[in-house]
Amino acid sequence: QYQRPLRNLRLSVTDRCNLRCSYCMPEPEYVWLPRGDILQFEEIERLGRELAPIRETRPLRAAVTVGLATICGSAVPLLPFVLTPMAVAPWLSLAAGGTVLFGAGVYRARLAGTAGLRAGLEMIAIGLLSALAGYLIGLLLRAPAA
Repeated sequence: QYQRPLRNLRLSVTDRCNLRCSYCMPEPEYVWLPRGDILQFEEIERLGRELAPIRETRPLRAAVTVGLATICGSAVPLLPFVLTPMAVAPWLSLAAGGTVLFGAGVYRARLAGTAGLRAGLEMIAIGLLSALAGYLIGLLLRAPAA
């Protein structure tokens, strides 16, 4: 359906996850499989061994992708501080960083064949939480010793 090569295989060892996320359980009323329909550990192990030879790895592609993502993720929020007046730079930095994160989420979703808007918003939320955590850690480290 999506016309893309199979490069990764994920085998789950349980169908009893309690997180109930929409990726694993998209139906509103998820119906558990009967125990007889679930693969036993030995069957999962054999399946993984038999499918392992079709695994395709591209370490250079992965390294370039991670490197470019790191450069973009680091440089984009800093560019407004270099190119614009200080009064507007923080707001432009937030907007640019959010745009890049949203775009990365949509791109990731398109590769996975899932909903782009949700993935983009998730990436923005992750970025905001990461920034908040970094800010709070910075405040803690600058706190005077008691």
